[in-house]
Amino acid sequence: MKPTHRAGSALNGIECGTMPLCYPVSAMTKVQVTYQLDGPVDEAVMERISQVHGVYGLQAVQLSPSMDSLLVQYDASRMKLEDVDQTLHSAGLPVRRVTA
Repeated sequence: MKPTHRAGSALNGIECGTMPLCYPVSAMTKVQVTYQLDGPVDEAVMERISQVHGVYGLQAVQLSPSMDSLLVQYDASRMKLEDVDQTLHSAGLPVRRVTA
């Protein structure tokens, strides 16, 4: 990425100060989607849920209070919905996306 401003200039209303170069801050597009769990929640499923927390682009993965679905928040500027599906399935989570 090529720097767009020099020290002392403003970028998106933020003063760059003494930084030698400033880079544009990309906007984040948060999307929330629900997945139905197709099996019981056990220790293995909980471990798989914790593993996907570190995936770049996923903001949050929460188990519903009823423990029958996952609420997933992701950054649509980093991932497509199909990427989220693939990430969850690759982690071995028994889920299917709930469509409205």
